[in-house]
Amino acid sequence: AYGSGGLGVAIAMLAIVLLANNTIQNLIEPFAFGSRLHLHPLAVLLTVTTATMLFGVMGAILAAPLTSAGVSGYQQLRAFEADLRERSDG
Repeated sequence: AYGSGGLGVAIAMLAIVLLANNTIQNLIEPFAFGSRLHLHPLAVLLTVTTATMLFGVMGAILAAPLTSAGVSGYQQLRAFEADLRERSDG
């Protein structure tokens, strides 16, 4: 854009690309990951943001799947615990 239209066009294109990238990354990805991993989109956004700040690119890649695995494991543990209580009471 800079070579064909000058500095003003290059800055406008940079702003458009950054706006589009941020929109996709912050709004659409959490909904896509959340529906596939059975997590709330806000949970996905928060875990990915936090993991990215703490662990960089690897944190961003692994945050949503590890959170989903943790939630699933917790739910299974609670169900197993409830089943044990039911068996011991009956």
